[in-house]
Amino acid sequence: YLVKWKGWSNEHNTWESRDNLLNCLDLVTQFEKGHMMEKFLGYSKAKVHRPDSNSNNSSNSYGELNNILKTWESEMNSKNPHLPKIIVENNVDFEGPPTNFVFITERIASRDVLLLEDPIVGCDCAMGVCYKDKRLCSGRLVGWLLRYDKKGLLNPLVIGNPIYECNKRCSCSANCINRVVQKGRKYPVSIFRTSDGRGWGVKSLEKIPKGAFVEEYIGEVILSEEAEKRGQQDNSEGLTYLFDLDFYSRDCAYTVDAKTYGNVSHFINHSCDPNLAIFNVWVDNLDIKLPRLALFAIKDIKMGEELTFDYHI
Repeated sequence: YLVKWKGWSNEHNTWESRDNLLNCLDLVTQFEKGHMMEKFLGYSKAKVHRPDSNSNNSSNSYGELNNILKTWESEMNSKNPHLPKIIVENNVDFEGPPTNFVFITERIASRDVLLLEDPIVGCDCAMGVCYKDKRLCSGRLVGWLLRYDKKGLLNPLVIGNPIYECNKRCSCSANCINRVVQKGRKYPVSIFRTSDGRGWGVKSLEKIPKGAFVEEYIGEVILSEEAEKRGQQDNSEGLTYLFDLDFYSRDCAYTVDAKTYGNVSHFINHSCDPNLAIFNVWVDNLDIKLPRLALFAIKDIKMGEELTFDYHI
């Protein structure tokens, strides 16, 4: 830091490390916030007056950032007006909405990938009601039991097994207990700025019971060859948003990339002791190579608790 010493002329200015400024860290923090705000708003130094102890510039900067974040929040909520709200919070720094990121509501395909949402088979349950003992219900048709209980929570034996939900060819109603992931997120969440340097994170604004569906991991579905190229670049940047669709084969053909296109799941952080886990789900696209990736709670989650899953990296 270039320091101007009180009572001394500019010719006595000196460069000092942070360790030498421990007695005035409040001023250092104030300076850094002003510098981050310059970068965020794209202003030149001539256009921005750094806040001092006798001005309200700092509060004005926070107010402007808050307005920008509220606009981003509204844009995301407008994409899914029927779902619980997404709140954006930043009480840590001046970081605004991520650049080069597009909020989407369902997975998209790259030019080399075809996503056919046209199932060739569906259930024919009498009176449009599905339950676990029906031999001709969607899961049973492909050799698996229904995976949800009457509350829409995962049955205990689902871990490691595929989930086949009822689809558009099924005779059951929209209220069928075997339609969970396709209905979308049920719980309000907050995208918040973490205070320990992990960037953005996501926390629940309500209690979430174990076994509940929380969010779908969506992004751009790409070929594995393209994923290799993007993975090398992501590794060099210390980032990863790639998730291989390899449930039935380790030699996977497709990968989901949530770096540029994604939803709330884009901001969920890694943990070695997570409260969420990925499950492979099939709905209208029954191609075994193209499951949907659903994040379910693997333990009871408290209101205000951060949501995490294991990236397996």
